[in-house]
Amino acid sequence: MKPRGHSFASVAMFGSLVLLAPVLGWGACSKEAQQSYEKGTQVSQKYTAQGNPCQEECLEEKRYFYQRAVELCPSYPEADINLGDVLEQLGRYPEALIRYTKATELNPGFAIAYFGLGDFYFHTGDYAKAVAAYDKGLLLDPQSELANEQRRQALCLKDKEVPAARCIQEVLGGFVRMGPGGIKRDRRIPISIPFAYNADTLLPEARRPLQELGTALKGILESFPSAAFLIEGHTDLRGTDEYNLDLSTRRARRVAESLAAGFSLPPDRLGTKGYGKTRPISLGSSEADHARNRRVEVVRLEANELGAYPSIKPVGGPSLADPPSLVMDVGVFYEDAESRPRKLQDGARLHSGDGYRVFFEPQQPCYVYIFQLDTSGKLFHLYPNPKYGTHDNFAQARAAYWVPGKDKWFELDHTLGKEEIYVVATRERREDIEDLFKRLTRADPSDTHQTKQQVLTLVLKTVDTMEKMGVGGTRPGKNVTTASKAGQTAELTTDQLYQEGLSLARKVVFHHE
Repeated sequence: MKPRGHSFASVAMFGSLVLLAPVLGWGACSKEAQQSYEKGTQVSQKYTAQGNPCQEECLEEKRYFYQRAVELCPSYPEADINLGDVLEQLGRYPEALIRYTKATELNPGFAIAYFGLGDFYFHTGDYAKAVAAYDKGLLLDPQSELANEQRRQALCLKDKEVPAARCIQEVLGGFVRMGPGGIKRDRRIPISIPFAYNADTLLPEARRPLQELGTALKGILESFPSAAFLIEGHTDLRGTDEYNLDLSTRRARRVAESLAAGFSLPPDRLGTKGYGKTRPISLGSSEADHARNRRVEVVRLEANELGAYPSIKPVGGPSLADPPSLVMDVGVFYEDAESRPRKLQDGARLHSGDGYRVFFEPQQPCYVYIFQLDTSGKLFHLYPNPKYGTHDNFAQARAAYWVPGKDKWFELDHTLGKEEIYVVATRERREDIEDLFKRLTRADPSDTHQTKQQVLTLVLKTVDTMEKMGVGGTRPGKNVTTASKAGQTAELTTDQLYQEGLSLARKVVFHHE
């Protein structure tokens, strides 16, 4: 998308990235400034001719020439864009942002300047701003294939607390190839991996991002065995340079080792590098700024590019890999007429105002969806549901979950008839299910009754598919103690469900009288 060692004159000749407004730099700048710019575009060719990739030494040489061009001619948007690109590759993000922004101000009709700004926001994880920048560029050059693709990928990642495996695979997948005009694609994505404070110990909350990342990398390697990945570690700005460099290196290695052990990724396809606090995304001092800077970045390489970075060795220890079967303890409980907790069995009879709740405990990381369908066709999303304090459907292994909460109960309304509760667990995130429920439950006055019915039909079709998933088997599970709303307690036994494959579904049907 952005120039990688090619002048804008050569880019324009390919016809893919056409300048739609007059170029301010060439005519207004001195010959010395233009010569410095041209020298910067030729640096990569020199290193390539020597059989070396353009890494830090090469990038610093390019930065020198582009910086010189900007100093000699402050109104040179082409040089600002190329300088911003080099600064970004060097991890000097705040400086890069200044250059991209200046280029758009110098020439508001310069599509590539907005594409460069979009790439910057994409690579630093600010996907909403990336989409906005791509949109501005695409108004000027709507035919840009790479900009349209990057915008689509930014939309895939936008508003996601943890990037989904499918989105990660789209960003990092495929060959690193040459785009229009000899412009090389970047393949980089920041991932937030929670670690213990001042340590390289992975926290339990790291399981979900590692699960998504490992699934994505495994999928890429299955399609492209020559692919390789660099795991970069970064810290926030607090602490000494030496300490942070060591900490980031150990954290990058820990992530790579966990991926290799948990997903059977070849160790010789994973390299590591720690950058400490030398590549901050934000220079602010708030906790949000520190959190953005504490990250792991994953870079897609080819196998022959990995030699410059330390590789990892096979390690033993706990594996993140899934066991052969998906296994989960599930219990649906209710209060009887004497306010005693009971296990809800198929065919049970409940009354309006009765309380009920759901317990589940998976034996491996998975995604859980729980919903209820009444006789009128109304669908209730029980889990996750922000009304009850649950925003995320990722469930950690061997963690106990109560829906709607440890000390809370649902109550039946006054719609009589058959009620169905579905508990669904999947090893891979089902964004199709999530999107359907968002469309169904959002309060949008512009949605017609017909539109809502169409969405409900899609959801019910998905429900029907889930019911057919079923379970491979059921056996007595663990004993859990639950207290009724009135305070009476009982120890009840869950059903342990297990199923070969990627998902399982359990349906409990009762009569609402």
